[in-house]
Amino acid sequence: MNFSIIELVFILGTGALLLLIPVIIILVIWNVIKGYRSTDTTQEALEKDS
Repeated sequence: MNFSIIELVFILGTGALLLLIPVIIILVIWNVIKGYRSTDTTQEALEKDS
């Protein structure tokens, strides 16, 4: 099998993207969940202070 450099870069690039997509989705969901939790805790803290 004789690949040109461009073909190798393309194959590696698409493979890396396929691996990164689920990681990015997990990170986004994780950040959203942490964001909701942090807003909840700040609201609770404000209610306790008042």
